[in-house]
Amino acid sequence: MINKIATDIVKRHIDRWDPFDLLYLGAPDDEYDTEVEMIVKEFSRIQNENDLAEIIQDTFNKMFGTEQFTNEKCQPIALLIWQDILKAKK
Repeated sequence: MINKIATDIVKRHIDRWDPFDLLYLGAPDDEYDTEVEMIVKEFSRIQNENDLAEIIQDTFNKMFGTEQFTNEKCQPIALLIWQDILKAKK
């Protein structure tokens, strides 16, 4: 059940973040679903928002063949996701 909740939370935030404006430009709603799944699969090793930021950074750099995603760029989205995950666990 937590995977479904985590997936929903991560998807909501990643879609709002839309780091390449793909959704804004008309891409399908599932544009970032692969990245969301990759992030959620790593949840067992995530202890805090810093770990989550690193996973987001690695995922997006790998999937989009770029190095533009720094830890600093991923921290705000990681914090939002982490806060919602903690709320969901209560």
